[in-house]
Amino acid sequence: MSVMLDYWTRLDQRPSGSNYRLPYQLGPNFNHFKQAGWISPAGYLAAIGDEFDFSEEVDVEEIDEDAGIFRHIDPQHRWSKIEKALASITLYEFRENAWLDELAKLMAIDTRQLPKNRVLVPRHLWHLGHMRIQGSHNFAPVFIARLAVGANLSELNVVLADPIRNRGVVLHINPPHQPLLGDHAFRPLSDFLYAEDGQERFDLDALDRVMRGYMATQTGDEPLQYIQGLRVKLPHFQNSRTVSETRAQILKLMWGDDDELPPAMKWAEVNVRIASGYRSFDEAFGDKATREDFLTLVKTGGYYQVRRH
Repeated sequence: MSVMLDYWTRLDQRPSGSNYRLPYQLGPNFNHFKQAGWISPAGYLAAIGDEFDFSEEVDVEEIDEDAGIFRHIDPQHRWSKIEKALASITLYEFRENAWLDELAKLMAIDTRQLPKNRVLVPRHLWHLGHMRIQGSHNFAPVFIARLAVGANLSELNVVLADPIRNRGVVLHINPPHQPLLGDHAFRPLSDFLYAEDGQERFDLDALDRVMRGYMATQTGDEPLQYIQGLRVKLPHFQNSRTVSETRAQILKLMWGDDDELPPAMKWAEVNVRIASGYRSFDEAFGDKATREDFLTLVKTGGYYQVRRH
């Protein structure tokens, strides 16, 4: 497995309220992380328990940094003390910026395309830079996100949906538990980052194929309206958008023929076909405002149509 991918996986799994990890919690690549400068020591545990298979917690005492040891009371024999290696209770904090620098180099992002402000949502969303789409003069932004552990999706949505962040690629370890806003392609980092013969590799050709598929060029030659896979373009959209599988199912079912008006359908008849688990169009699209961007109420009784010509 890629050591770089292992590092980001462990950072992604870090509890939201905790910045520190013990060596054993960082796995077999701990020494590599340390030598690369991706983690740094940040003090010691004040008390130990489960880490040493103790049934009760005991205080750490008599830290001797020169000797590299610490002592604590023996929980079974209170009159004696036990001596252990200080390294076993040394806490380490993630230095993700050092890792992100390494990733940017591996991705061959031009220094002129690196962002002035990398952190977009502290501890959850970073801007890696802009990458040129091969064979064109266009660039696409690339982001990396922690989405699974304690992510504030509302805060992420505000940033990702901001018009100044045009269509890009968001790399992640775990997918979000609900669709995020913004006109971006979401892809697992493992689709591109891997190890070969002990060397870290990044599949730039695969990333370029994603960017070419999801980024409209400056010529603006997309059709007025279409739906293909999870990609949707409606007449009032400036560019096509990626939607969730459930939303794509709804839109395909209600699309109709391109040369005719789309059918007017009620939620009950749509949901019986796709078994979404949602209770309404608004809930399926996240909220009323988002639903209105795709579907419009056309007559009483709860009949809706896709907003296309």
